[in-house]
Amino acid sequence: MGVKKKKEYLESKDDSILIASDSMAYYQSYSFNPVVLTFSKEKSNSGQLVPKGSSSLISLIKKGITRKSLDDLILATGLSLSEMANYMHVSERTLRNYASTVHLAPDPSERAIEIALLYEKGKETFGTLESFKKYMSSEVLGLGSKKPKEFLDTSVGINLLMEELGKIQYGIFA
Repeated sequence: MGVKKKKEYLESKDDSILIASDSMAYYQSYSFNPVVLTFSKEKSNSGQLVPKGSSSLISLIKKGITRKSLDDLILATGLSLSEMANYMHVSERTLRNYASTVHLAPDPSERAIEIALLYEKGKETFGTLESFKKYMSSEVLGLGSKKPKEFLDTSVGINLLMEELGKIQYGIFA
């Protein structure tokens, strides 16, 4: 068939398997099996977006995530396809027309991965993904009484939210 790429296998405490390769990042769990991201529906803290090192992440962005991976991200984050299309600056119709194996362009792939990383850090910060989803839909005084998910359409906005999560982790609420 083709040349198999070398993959690293990492075992976690709850029998999940984390697999990272330069061509694609995978996460497998008994309850949830997304391709690029890593949110288990169980209360496990082992799920992570996985490329080890920035070179693997850059390779993944350049290749583009699949529509299936985007669907998994949408499922994990609770965002709608319409919201995700808006954040990725792609029309909803374009996303709907992609087959599950089609790779997205690098720019929308990068935004999707940034969102996945944000949700991963949010899960770590708030303890559960559900708690972070509630935060993302709540008006936050420190963000000008806006909902955090309103900032997902730019990299600067996502970085601002990452900084806010860091402040929350260290107990800085000003």
